[in-house]
Amino acid sequence: MTYEFYFDTDRVNYWIEKEVGNYDLIQRMYESEIESYWNQVRNFTEQHHHNMRDLDRMTEEQIQDTAGDVVSYFEQNFSTSYATTLSAKIAGQKKETSYTEVMMYIICAILTLAAIAIQATAAITRKVRVPVLNNDVFERLV
Repeated sequence: MTYEFYFDTDRVNYWIEKEVGNYDLIQRMYESEIESYWNQVRNFTEQHHHNMRDLDRMTEEQIQDTAGDVVSYFEQNFSTSYATTLSAKIAGQKKETSYTEVMMYIICAILTLAAIAIQATAAITRKVRVPVLNNDVFERLV
């Protein structure tokens, strides 16, 4: 018993080329979709960084304003007077020193909190560059 199979090589080659073309089209569609995805991620990230920079500027302005208010308050509410007697100096220093020390600690606490806030925002917004290989991502998606 003999089996024979006859086929038109031109038709077979045409069919193979058509199928390969279909897969190429699907491949390009995948690549286009992945590129679109990464562009959207990039745009979102840029917008996020822009917003964080605006918040950083607002924080810095607020800290400067607060420090200016504290300095202004001290300039308006504290004065230095030179007494001619030793007892007046001691009495004035005792009362003024305790209140001044308390105010000094309050200012130090406010400025410390401001410095911590600035460092925290700087640490949060610090850019970390990580190389991304689109081929690697594509291979995992398929």
